[in-house]
Amino acid sequence: MTVSTTTRSPSPATEARARTAPSTHVVLAAMGVGLAATVLAMAAVAYDVTTTDVLADHLHDTYAPHGVTPPGEGLVAGYLFTVGGLGILGWAAAAWAVARRKRWARPASTVLLALGALVALAHLTVGEYGSPILPTPVGLAGVAICVPGLLAVVQLWRSRGPGEHRVWSGRSEGPSTR
Repeated sequence: MTVSTTTRSPSPATEARARTAPSTHVVLAAMGVGLAATVLAMAAVAYDVTTTDVLADHLHDTYAPHGVTPPGEGLVAGYLFTVGGLGILGWAAAAWAVARRKRWARPASTVLLALGALVALAHLTVGEYGSPILPTPVGLAGVAICVPGLLAVVQLWRSRGPGEHRVWSGRSEGPSTR
């Protein structure tokens, strides 16, 4: 009696999952790092407001020589907390969309990265009286937070190969049958 030793080749859906799973993990890990960095940046602002006063000193140094009352440290810190809160919501929404393989995850993540980068660059460059309104470390922290976002977006768009577009559509995985 002979025993058949034929093996079945993996289904297209299994192959598609195998191709996209590692990139999804990389994207979600990068988004997690970005989220954590955003939380740390907000904690640094809170620490500064309560102890070191770097932000208050910078505002005073920017405005006082020109005879102008600087904006309140609480107002500027409130703005930074608002930006940070919106960043946290953006990271969470993008990660949720990627984890659920939503079709709009790629373009939404790209738009969120562009908005975050624009705000980070504004924090570095917008100034009055010849100096930036925010201390340079605050602007650099914003740029650093964009790095994991860039990694995530690049990986999202790179994971798109032949027949993989349906993986992100929320429908069945595998190559397109069209």
